[in-house]
Amino acid sequence: MRNALLILLLTTPLFAFSQQETENTEDLAKERATILAMIDSLETRLNIINNTLQTPEERLEMMKTRYGKNKGKMIAEHKVWASIDYRMAIDSWGEPLEKKVTESTSGTTERWNYANGRYLFFKNGRLETWKE
Repeated sequence: MRNALLILLLTTPLFAFSQQETENTEDLAKERATILAMIDSLETRLNIINNTLQTPEERLEMMKTRYGKNKGKMIAEHKVWASIDYRMAIDSWGEPLEKKVTESTSGTTERWNYANGRYLFFKNGRLETWKE
């Protein structure tokens, strides 16, 4: 899917660059990073749309396939628990309204804020605390 999106983006006029404009390696690296960020953003949006269009039964089956019977059922029911990873959290609660990332000597912490005061707090990629 990533390759198809990359081809689509590169063939649109917005990303049509002349040979002269792309000769600088630093510029190419920046352009590549921008395109990859756009692809990630589009893939995330596509997942949100796909999840929205699913029936509850389809969502349950998809989560069971992805995470197993018990965990899949809990995620399909929008539940979270200690030690889940980012992907499980997104599949359960969706994309947060805001992410606050903090780097320290003990690792990375992230607070994902959702509507109505809900949040998820991760340490080194695993959920530690949350408020529903």
